[in-house]
Amino acid sequence: MLTFLVKVSEDASKTGQGGFADFKNIVWHMAFRRILKSIMAISKTSCWYKCGDGILRHLFPLILILSADYEEQ
Repeated sequence: MLTFLVKVSEDASKTGQGGFADFKNIVWHMAFRRILKSIMAISKTSCWYKCGDGILRHLFPLILILSADYEEQ
């Protein structure tokens, strides 16, 4: 499924790319929230998943986030 972000008319009045950047930020956060909601229950209770090699595995899905400040790297 392809998803395209379009510039809405309210963003046209803002200078530069700020309006469009804000719009993309909102869309990204809403999408990520949906991903988190979809795995929230099974991350606590786990799930069984049959992998491509045919072996049944017990999984606890989670999302790891690395946050770093560029000045400290």
